[in-house]
Amino acid sequence: MTMEPEPPTALDDEVRQLLQEGEKIAAIKLVRERRQLGLKDGGGSRGCMTVLLCLTMVVAVVYADDPFHAERNAALAQVASVEQAYAERLGPNGAEWRARIKTEEPALRETLDWFMRNAEGDQALRLAVPLAYFWSYEGRGIEARELLTKVLALPSAAAPTAIRAKALYEVGDYDESLRIYRRVQDKAGIATALLGLSRLALRDMDYTSARRDAEESGVIRRELGDKAGQAGAVQMLAAVARMQGQYGKAAELYEFSLNANREAGWDVPVATDLFNLGYVRLRQGKIDVARTLFAESLQKYRELDDDAGVAYVLTGFASIAVEQKQALRAARLYASALVILDQFGLSLDPDDQLDVDHYTAKLLTLLPPDAFKAASAEGRTTSSERAIALALAP
Repeated sequence: MTMEPEPPTALDDEVRQLLQEGEKIAAIKLVRERRQLGLKDGGGSRGCMTVLLCLTMVVAVVYADDPFHAERNAALAQVASVEQAYAERLGPNGAEWRARIKTEEPALRETLDWFMRNAEGDQALRLAVPLAYFWSYEGRGIEARELLTKVLALPSAAAPTAIRAKALYEVGDYDESLRIYRRVQDKAGIATALLGLSRLALRDMDYTSARRDAEESGVIRRELGDKAGQAGAVQMLAAVARMQGQYGKAAELYEFSLNANREAGWDVPVATDLFNLGYVRLRQGKIDVARTLFAESLQKYRELDDDAGVAYVLTGFASIAVEQKQALRAARLYASALVILDQFGLSLDPDDQLDVDHYTAKLLTLLPPDAFKAASAEGRTTSSERAIALALAP
C-alpha cells in the first residue's frame, strides 16, 4: 500500500508551527522524514517540491538566527571587498583603496583571525593575499611575508588550490606556485608564476632563462586575450634587452607595454613604463626626451600617492644631473631616493640598479670623496617635497 503525499499546505503549516515554537530540530527532522517517505513511495514532483520549499524555509530561519553563519557571511563580504580593492589596485582608484584598507585594518585582522580559528584556510588566504600586498605597498614587507607564511602553514590551507598558489607566488616560491597552477590548469596563474621565475632569473643575470619564461608567459596571456597581462611579460623582455645594452629593442618593447597599460587604465604600470623608458632614452643620449618621460612618471606617481615610485624616478633625475655634470645635485637626489626606498624596505630592480651603478660611477669622477659624502648627507635629510623640487628645477 502506498500513501499519498500530504498537500503542500499541510506540510507547510506543520513546519511553520514547529518553527514558531522554536522547535528547529523537530522541523528539520519532519522535513527529512517526509523526504524519505516521498522517496520510498515514489512521491511525485509536487511532493518533492513541497519538501524542497520547506527545507529552504527551515534553512533560512535557522541561519538567520545562527551567529556562526551571520559572522561567516559578514566575513565573506569583507573578503569580497578586499578582493575588489586588489583587482583595482593598479588603476586610478588605487590610492583610495589603499586608504580604505588601512582604515579597516583592525576589522580585517579580526576577520582573518576568525577564518583561521574556524579552519577556513582558503578564505583566510583570499583575505591574506591582498592584505599582504597593501602592507607591502606601505613598506611593511616583512610583516606581509610573515602573515602569508603563517596562513600558508594552516592545515586547512594545505590543499593545492589557485589561491594557495597565489600566496606562494607572493612569498617568492615561484616553482611551487607554478606546479600548483599547472595542476589546477589555471592558465592566468601559470603566466603569473612564469613571470616571477623570469624576474628571479633576471636578478641572477640568467638572461636565457629570464627571456624563456617571460616569452612563455606572454604567449599564454596573448592566447587568453589579456593584452595588459601580456604587457607584463613584454616589460620583462624589455628589461632583459636593457640590461644587455640593446636599447633600441628595449625602447620598442617598453612602448608596447606602455600603450597596453594605458589602454587598460592601469596607472601604476604606466608610471613604471614611463620611468623605464626614460632610462633607456637617457642611455641613448636623448636627455630632453628622458627628462620629459621622468617628469610624466613623477606626476603619475604623485597622483597615485606612491612615495616609492617617486623615489625610483628621483634616481632618473639624478642620472640626468650626472650627464649634465651637475654633480652636487645628482649626489643629493641619489641619497634622497635611497632613503625613501630604505623606509619601504625596497631595493632597485636589477635593470634600474645597473643604470644607477653606471651613472654613480660617472658621478664619482666628478666629485672628490669629501664633497660626495657631504652632498649625500644633505640629500638623506632632505624632505621628499624638496627633493622633487630639486629634481624639477631647471
